[in-house]
Amino acid sequence: MSLTGEVDTSLEYVRGGTRDDGCDYVQIGRTWRYSRVISTSPTIIRVRSERRRRYAPSEIRSLRLRKRDYPGDVETTARCPDGSTSRVTRRCEPLQAITTETLPRLPFRRTSGGRIAWTGPARREIALCGLEPATVDEGWLDLATGEVDERALLTSRRTIVRVRGGGRVNDFVIPTPGGTQIRRTIWISWTLTFRRLR
Repeated sequence: MSLTGEVDTSLEYVRGGTRDDGCDYVQIGRTWRYSRVISTSPTIIRVRSERRRRYAPSEIRSLRLRKRDYPGDVETTARCPDGSTSRVTRRCEPLQAITTETLPRLPFRRTSGGRIAWTGPARREIALCGLEPATVDEGWLDLATGEVDERALLTSRRTIVRVRGGGRVNDFVIPTPGGTQIRRTIWISWTLTFRRLR
């Protein structure tokens, strides 16, 4: 079997207050990360037809994970007691735009209803433009499960069976160190391909 997966994480926050000079300000910041994971070689497993379906091993091996951090931006609008208004936009370049790493293994488990759910690896943090050094956790494949057609996998003559998972997650998180609430939007898409060997 082999895996391809994509995770697109978008972060946005709005905060405001009064500065020492008496001006009221509103600050809007945005940050993005895109991750893609692919199998570099297939993993051979056995699917056992018992009272409960079992996958052995219940993991996929030999993966490459590529992350791309896009430049973030922060816009600050200030309104002062004298009636003046100012707007300043700042761009945040990532320290390392593209990173690539090897994942020796990526475990999964079979949930109720014959669905596949992923675990690991440990999530990486994303720095927030305008809130340095605040960070939040990125999204990962475990946020979307996929349903397996186990009848086709075990009894069909089909040589290829694909399992797809995906969706969109919207939530709010507090960064580390805490303070401003962050709106996090994550798009997940993955395909697990089983190819019968005999």
